[in-house]
Parts: sequence; C-alpha cells; structure tokens
Amino acid sequence: MTKPKDIEFNAYLEKYGTKVSQKHYQKLEQLIKEAGLEKHAKEILELAAPCVRIKTFSCSEQDLKVGMSYFGGLPDLPEDMTWPERAPGEPLSFLGQVNFKDIEQFDSAKDLPKDGLLQFYYHSSQDAWGDKPKDKSNWKVIHVAKKDMPQKKRKLPVDNKKIDVTPGTGDYEIFELYQPTKLFFYEALSLPSCQSEKIKSLQLKDKEINSLYEAFFSYDDNLMRHQFFGEPRPLQSLNEILFTKQTCLFFQIDSDDNPGWLWGDCGILYFLMQKQDLEKRDFDKVWMILQSC
Repeated sequence: MTKPKDIEFNAYLEKYGTKVSQKHYQKLEQLIKEAGLEKHAKEILELAAPCVRIKTFSCSEQDLKVGMSYFGGLPDLPEDMTWPERAPGEPLSFLGQVNFKDIEQFDSAKDLPKDGLLQFYYHSSQDAWGDKPKDKSNWKVIHVAKKDMPQKKRKLPVDNKKIDVTPGTGDYEIFELYQPTKLFFYEALSLPSCQSEKIKSLQLKDKEINSLYEAFFSYDDNLMRHQFFGEPRPLQSLNEILFTKQTCLFFQIDSDDNPGWLWGDCGILYFLMQKQDLEKRDFDKVWMILQSC
C-alpha cells in the first residue's frame, strides 16, 4: 500500500524533476515576461544560477538507514572520529548529513567529492552567529569518506537527562536531538539578491524588482530555502554573507518544522567557503553566518 508521504514525494518528483533543463529557463522566462519585464528577460536569465534545492519530509528514526541523506536523528559518524565539541563537555548538535551519491548527478554540485558523507553540526545555544572569529568552534563540517563509513549509527555523546527531544521549545543550552527528516534533492535556478550589484545593474524600478521576485517565487514554490551553491537568499546584509569576492555559498539551511529547527527568529544558516578551499575540499575552512528576520 502506498503511504501518503510517498504520494507527496512522488508528486514533487513529477512536478520538479531533478535536473535543471531548458524547461526551467523557459518557465522562468515566461513568468518574467508575464510580470512585464520582457525587455530585461535575457539579462535576468543570464544571472540565474543553478543550485541543488532540498524538500524535506518528516519520518521516523527507523526510516533512516546507514549511508542515507537526512536531517536530524543520529549521524553515521565512525567510532574513531571524535564527536565535535565547542569546548570539552559541550558537544555540537547534529544537523544532518548528505551522501554525495545523491547529488553527484547535478552539474551545480560538480566540485564536491563523488562518494562519502558530508555532515553538519552546530551548537544548540545559537549564541554564535559567525560575526566573531571566536565563533568558529560552534559549528563543524565533517567529510566521512566511503571507506570509513560505519556499519551503524553513532550513539549520543550525552546522557538522556541532557537531551532536548523537542527542539525549539526547551533549554537551548543543552544538547538538541533533531527530528528525523527525509530529503528530496532537485536542481533549480536561483536569482541574485535584490541587494546585489548584479540586480542593481539592471536599473529596475522598485515596482519592477517586486514583480521580478514575485515571478521567481512562482517558479519554485518550495518555501524552505535549503540549498547547495547558487545565489544565497539573505535575510539581512548580502555583504555579510559574501564578505569577499572569493566567498561562495556552500550550503544554506533554513528554519524548518520537520527537523524542528528555528534559527533565531525564522532565520537561516549560511555555510560559506572560499573558492580555493572548495577546490581543495578543505571543509575545515567552512565559515557559518546566521541571519534572522
């Protein structure tokens, strides 16, 4: 018997497909023209950057098998790897992991390894927003090579009394265990922020800018802004995110009820890399910024 969640998942696959194709550009071009911006359509389409977007689906811990991509739950962290901490006795909370095999088909993910897992951790206190050098210990990105993948999930680094199993409602100072969440990956187009010089160069009027982004949100109605690469969606200053010309968006994690995340006030975590570090796949160099509404 097909489960309701499977029906929703398959409907999303049918609607979006997986890879960016000419149809994506044609759909966006049509929406741009309908918004009265036909004379700018060519320039806008040239600014559209492919990215890997993520749609989330709640599930149970039993649904999360070793080697899968998912948010929440327990990580596939080998026993000989230290659970990341910001200080002794202060473990970071596990956000989720992505199996590179699930995204290797996408051109926008071509700079990533072809196998293994990438895991993301962040301290549940949320008192580090990435605006100070000392904040670096509050997050961690770990690459688990395929040859090192464990046979079972890692046990929690704290006892049950120190775990908040209802994220967003308890004491942020204790370890948070986020809710198990399945992921659906698809490639889509992203547009630069209206703060960017790329958009400012079009010399659009305020009304035209509003029409442009209304058209763009009609193109992809996935309200969750989880994505790899592409253009970031800043909630505050774009310059705070892309703080040098060599900085690129690596991974963007939105507030999301499925895993139980609320970053500040409905904010976003931006994991950033310098382009040369991405080429070297030096994930220890990842920087994180939290912006809130």
